Order: sequence, then C-alpha cells, then structure tokens
Amino acid sequence: MRCFDHSKRTPIQQKNAGFTIVEIAVIAPIMIAAVVTIIAAIITMTTSTLSSRTESQLLHTTRQAIDTATQDIRLSASFMTEIPFNLSTPFGRDDNTASFVDSPAESSNDTLILASFQTDQNPLEPTRQLVLQPGAGVACANATFSNSQALQYYTIYFVKESTLWRRIIKSNETGCTPSWQRSTCSPGRQNGTSCVTQDQLVADNVQAFRVAYFATANSTTAINSTNSAGVNATTARITLELAQNVNGTTLTEQQVYYATRFEQ
Repeated sequence: MRCFDHSKRTPIQQKNAGFTIVEIAVIAPIMIAAVVTIIAAIITMTTSTLSSRTESQLLHTTRQAIDTATQDIRLSASFMTEIPFNLSTPFGRDDNTASFVDSPAESSNDTLILASFQTDQNPLEPTRQLVLQPGAGVACANATFSNSQALQYYTIYFVKESTLWRRIIKSNETGCTPSWQRSTCSPGRQNGTSCVTQDQLVADNVQAFRVAYFATANSTTAINSTNSAGVNATTARITLELAQNVNGTTLTEQQVYYATRFEQ
C-alpha cells in the first residue's frame, strides 16, 4: 500500500481581487483626463453644430426677408416718406395713431413705405384689375382710368423691438370692386372690423435695417431729399443685418440688395 507524505503538499494560492491603492492612484488621473477630453470634445461639437445651424438660419431669414421686400418694391407705384392721411387706432406705429415717417437719409433703423395700387385679386395674377373710385357723377359701370381714381394701399416695413414687421394700411375710401388687400395691425390688436389680420413677422434679431434711394437703377448717388409726393426714386437699396448670440459668441448675417419698381 502506497503512502503519501501530506507534509509535502503544495497549498493552493488564491490571487487577490481588485486594485491596490497604488494602482488606483496611477489609473484614476488617466481616466479623469480621458473623461474630461471626451466631454470637451462633445461640447465643442455641440457648439459648432449649434453655431452652424444658427448661421444657416440667419442666412435663410435674411434672404427671405430681402426677397419679400424686393417683391413689394417691384410692384409698388412710389416710395413714400410718410402715410398721406391720419391713422386711426390700431394702425399707428405705436398701435394707436402715431404716423409712420421716414427720411430718405440712410440710418440703421429705417422705415420703408411703399404706395401701391389696390387690386381685386392677388397682384401677381394676370387677370387682376385695379380698384377704381369713380369721379363725381360717374357710375361704377362707366368708371375708367380717365374719369376715376385708382385707390392705393401702403406697405410699411418697420423695426420694433429688434423685429422687422410688414404692415398693410388702406384708406377708408371705397372702390367699385372689393379690394384683395387687407389692412393689418400688431398681433393681438385685431378688432374684427377694420383690422382682422396681424402684421407679417419678416425677421427677428434685427441689428440694422437701412434703406437708400436712387433716381435710376444705374445711379450711384443716393437721394437725400423729398417732395410732397414722396421720394423721387425708382430704385431702393435694402440692407438687412441680423445678429444672434450663441454661447457667448455673436453671429451676424448681412444682405444687401437693389430693387427697382416695375411701374415708373
């Protein structure tokens, strides 16, 4: 019978689980640095994405605003420095009766006032007709351009609290046919009768809105004087600058465009 010497048996050694204090002291700073680097990269990527998105939005808004104003200018009959009649509430600049007034001299907070003819349809429709007010003793059935007056409306671009608005104002005169145009007023000021539609918000974050007038499309010298009929100009230069703060950085976008009236 074979005998075993238990005194020579090798004990099973168990390995220690986890990290020692020395290992933790070495690894912890490396892990912290890696986490900080990852977080910084995420913040940088997020900021860059937000800035790019904001820049794209500013560019889109500026171009769209310029396009809207340009179309109105092309369809207008004349440039004005003020509305030629007293305004009633809520159509004034202060939402009461204050008039809209602009100087031909260019400034950072200009007001663009356009006089256009009222139509019975959208002005872009080829079948549109002007709204006529017959002269004395003339019936609507016999109204023509020679014996009647073509009624006008006024489109105003103005800045209020860093927002560019577009307002339509018509006089109280009545024509032979209903006018397609509708007077507008500030949001929340509609009264269901004279004003049923709110102003169009054209652009937010407006830093500057400048308008300069020129006698012809080829002129290089701006007009700085007016007469009783408004500004003697066929062309306007519109400058719109928007600015928005993103994470402490101010992003800006500026567009400049020349627009000439079709009806001269």
